[in-house]
Amino acid sequence: MAKYERPADNGGIGVSLRQSASGSISGTPGPVEIVSVIEGSPAAAAGLRPGDMIVAVDGLSLIHISEPTRLGM
Repeated sequence: MAKYERPADNGGIGVSLRQSASGSISGTPGPVEIVSVIEGSPAAAAGLRPGDMIVAVDGLSLIHISEPTRLGM
């Protein structure tokens, strides 16, 4: 497993993500799935695991947020 090192250019939490199948099928933005969690990262400390779905960030649903905006979150 990779060791977490906080990125210098952003506030990454230490996960790899992919668009959920439901969003891909409908053609609209939707939840994103956690693919992997880096050991020692903030995500690992929070208990996030591969397969978990992120449906909102800071109370904002991902369903109506564009891909470029989501990448900047």
